[in-house]
Amino acid sequence: MNYWHCLCSFKNCFLDCFVGMKFIETSSSINHSWFNISSVFFCRYPNPYSKHVLSEDVISRKLENNILKTIRLQSKTNDAPNWLKRFLPSSTAYIVEESHVDLKTGVIMTYTTNLNLKTLLQVDEKAFFFKSPDGSTKVNRQACIRSNLFGLCHAFESFGLKRYCSNISKMEKSFDYVLKIKSPQPISHLNYNLPDISNAFPV
Repeated sequence: MNYWHCLCSFKNCFLDCFVGMKFIETSSSINHSWFNISSVFFCRYPNPYSKHVLSEDVISRKLENNILKTIRLQSKTNDAPNWLKRFLPSSTAYIVEESHVDLKTGVIMTYTTNLNLKTLLQVDEKAFFFKSPDGSTKVNRQACIRSNLFGLCHAFESFGLKRYCSNISKMEKSFDYVLKIKSPQPISHLNYNLPDISNAFPV
């Protein structure tokens, strides 16, 4: 599977996303600092609010111009209404996510798209996590939701939009849950109480 090709195709999807599909832009805030959000971004699963996430694997990771670039593959599932189940060949969706974490500018940028079930429903999302002046983390998202199933496109896209908004709420709750457990703090605020070892080794 050419994950990079999938992501590159998705990055240009907004050029024609207004034709026969749902387009949504959302803006929200997470009541945690960007430092804390970035510290748990890759380790927030599993948690009680993300039981639909079955697994995740790192496909590639590299540091380029001080930007951490990661591609991950996730498997997810969601309860579906009875009318939808008859169309699903599988209850598991495979999602590829590319993320760029820039510590210098304080921005996390993600691209996500599903690899299977595209005829029934394809969801492409671009999101930005960045510092807010009040100390919280602002999240701006753009998503294209489309279906190619003749005669049922509107029903599938409406269902996808509703589920997408529900998952946004779950994501924010999952950050809050994980951060309450890990309670990360900026390094400048940590107190390690290290012993004095200046005379421990002979010069």
